[in-house]
Amino acid sequence: MKPGKMHFSFLPSLFLPILPLLIGPAWSDLPLITNCTLYDTGVLGVAPNQTFLSSPGIVAPRLCVETFDKHAVDKTPFLFFNYIFEGVSTPMILRSDDLSLVYADFESGFPIVSGAQIQNVAGEDSLTFYQGVRERTYGNGVGMVLDKSYGIRYEVLPIDAETDRGVDEHEFWATEEGSVIVEVYETVEGVNLTSVGGPEVGKIVDSTFQEINPATGEKLFEWRARDHFDIGDGYFVWNEERDAELGFEGFHMNSVSKVDGNYLISSRHFSLIALLDGTTGEIIWVMGGKLNDFQDVSPEGTALNFAFQHQARIHAGDQLTLFDNHQLANARGCTVNCSRAMRLQLDEEAMTVDLVSEYFHPAGLGSIAMGSHEELESGNVLVSWGSNPTITEHKESGEAVMDIRLEPLTGSMRAFYGGNGPYRAFKMDWEGTPSWAPGIAVEGDHVYVSWNGATEVDRWAVMTSDDPDGPPFLPFVRGNKNAGS
Repeated sequence: MKPGKMHFSFLPSLFLPILPLLIGPAWSDLPLITNCTLYDTGVLGVAPNQTFLSSPGIVAPRLCVETFDKHAVDKTPFLFFNYIFEGVSTPMILRSDDLSLVYADFESGFPIVSGAQIQNVAGEDSLTFYQGVRERTYGNGVGMVLDKSYGIRYEVLPIDAETDRGVDEHEFWATEEGSVIVEVYETVEGVNLTSVGGPEVGKIVDSTFQEINPATGEKLFEWRARDHFDIGDGYFVWNEERDAELGFEGFHMNSVSKVDGNYLISSRHFSLIALLDGTTGEIIWVMGGKLNDFQDVSPEGTALNFAFQHQARIHAGDQLTLFDNHQLANARGCTVNCSRAMRLQLDEEAMTVDLVSEYFHPAGLGSIAMGSHEELESGNVLVSWGSNPTITEHKESGEAVMDIRLEPLTGSMRAFYGGNGPYRAFKMDWEGTPSWAPGIAVEGDHVYVSWNGATEVDRWAVMTSDDPDGPPFLPFVRGNKNAGS
């Protein structure tokens, strides 16, 4: 049969929008919103979003961009965080150069997702995250490990824990040895709570963690806060209405990592960071809180006044980073006691700590909960503001070169209770090769194409024929590692 004449139309590889093309700086999405004053009023809704003809069921946030200096931001290709829409949560990946959508999973129906990032688990780069439910301020779910095709490699649950709960949402850490660390919250009866104003015989919800080999299911290590800390050394007190039925949550551990064979933990309710012996679990040192072992040698005495902090990490050169929530309220426009990301210099011989740098949100935020601090290869710092739905990136000087909102920034608690407070945010590289086919939709003379999760696509060439009996309509893909779809 005589072939028909072929017509070629080249389209970018990202999610192509419902509205006609060429309407904004990102090919894949509706235009980025830049009037954040209007955005924050809620006139566009409590969670502005967009959908895609070629990928029904996928929802992405309509971001408001206060600041986005493309020349100054770190060039790591992808931005990772958690997103929720109408009660369904997902790991979300955006391209970091134009903030367009790369990946979302609403089909799985996860109620809560947190900590989405790329980690090397048992020798393979994997997308890892927590998924499950939230009970009060802790999780009950599963640690997920997905391969490059977004198939499940491992689903990690506690092993022989003294509870029927699953893993907690606060931490899912992959070690250099190929194991993973998960937190578990255990309810313990018969505890004397008079030191915190409670009954002589009450119950607590205790923080524990396990190190697990996900390939064999072997528990390698286990630690419980109640074996090493006195519940009266925290800053929270008994509340009859809150604690009588559910139990007093004294320690509230919110990060665990492994460094040189030992474990670094963060306790929100004790406002301390502690290094634990990797064999015995005994305390090596405590920084901050009532049990502090360090001397603050910073000029203003602001290295050790962190409080209710999240995501403590030790880095090369004895530097420690954390997100300092600093207060127990959400606030906007604060001038003192604001939340901040911090970098500290430790001297474990002299037992001193100095403040190297601190990063504040341009709007002056106080975040009651959640938050993260990531050191980037360029020297920039990426900060998630937790219960405030915003992510910023800063130069070492502290200047914000990116400031984006996932939903209106009002200072309310919506972002924590059912909204889009990013528990943690990361910039990372990733090679996603989905097992599913690309999606395509045609409406009039518009063709909409997307491939949820694919990172190796540069552009689409849509080939058509003017002969109905000629060659079929064929998509053609050319690869580029740094492009998403």
